[in-house]
Amino acid sequence: NDNQIPSIPTEFGQLTTLTQLQAANNKIASAPSAILPVLLIVKLDNNLLSSLPPFVLTSPLVRTLRINRNLITTIPSQISSLPLTILDISYNTQITSLPSTFNQLTKLTTLSVVGDSLNCESLALVVGMNVHHVWDAIYVRIVRLLYRR
Repeated sequence: NDNQIPSIPTEFGQLTTLTQLQAANNKIASAPSAILPVLLIVKLDNNLLSSLPPFVLTSPLVRTLRINRNLITTIPSQISSLPLTILDISYNTQITSLPSTFNQLTKLTTLSVVGDSLNCESLALVVGMNVHHVWDAIYVRIVRLLYRR
């Protein structure tokens, strides 16, 4: 954390027993493809990533993914195959939608999308899920309106 690292080195893929990656507050703009079979927690907040790192989507046990305050523009549909319980994609202001498969994240309990520009269809996907903690002011207002009826 808190270094000026510009990228994650390719040797990173050799860390097959790595369970946590905490590399927040750096200058990371790219990351290699890798399969990390026991990786559980990824914290890449406040970097320069423009897309989800490939290793996240190919590491089958990722439960916590914090990638807030990056430059990410889209969330790929492959994210739905992860057993995520916590997802923080806040302040990636170019994210306007979630993949249609997002509701397949059945273990998701906490979602933070504060500062994103999600469209109504994406918010509707989340409303139908069993997510206990959603951090977004617009979403909270929609849920309150729905449950007043």
